[in-house]
Amino acid sequence: MSRRQPFFPKDKPRSWIIGVSAVLAGLGFGCLGFLGVFLDWSPLFYLGGALFVLCWLVGFPMIVLFNIRLVAGHYRGLGNTSWEQRPW
Repeated sequence: MSRRQPFFPKDKPRSWIIGVSAVLAGLGFGCLGFLGVFLDWSPLFYLGGALFVLCWLVGFPMIVLFNIRLVAGHYRGLGNTSWEQRPW
């Protein structure tokens, strides 16, 4: 029997994991907002829109931080590490 792989890779920094997760969740909430428009139900539209913006307010800075630190060379030699030992 093969071992199950974790959903998040263990060789990525925390900023990458949080950024990608927030952006993907934001896309899902954006779809929820579009569903609210489609169904002509404004509470669903506003809820989906607010959660979309909130996710992107978290995700965008994390991805920018990841890219800055990637270019600066902070992630060289990053191997399988636990969450606490991963760099930002």
